[in-house]
Amino acid sequence: MTDTAQTIALLLETAAAQQKLAEAALEMARDLQRQTQEHQWVKLTEAALMLGSAFTAGKIGDDIKAGLFKYGRDYINTSNGVKPNYAVKVARLRKVYELEPEKRPTYPQPEPAQKEA
Repeated sequence: MTDTAQTIALLLETAAAQQKLAEAALEMARDLQRQTQEHQWVKLTEAALMLGSAFTAGKIGDDIKAGLFKYGRDYINTSNGVKPNYAVKVARLRKVYELEPEKRPTYPQPEPAQKEA
């Protein structure tokens, strides 16, 4: 192999290695973004999308009403008092959903705010 051919081969190997490195960096950035989003308050519809196809906003809402999640830590109610409008932290929900059903804790629901007459 000539010096020119060796140089070209080395350049091609370097370019391929750089491509793999760029793809790995992009994947790490996506993972970091996902982890960051999972620790922020999001709407139930967004949470269902982040958790996967087995989850719906309705199922998560039903699980909140059943006491599966802790108020203030796992979810909050952002409504104006007419009907519940929940925001959740996906990382907290994921942690509970990963447990076997019989090992999942239950929490009492907070009392709804009383309307003044």
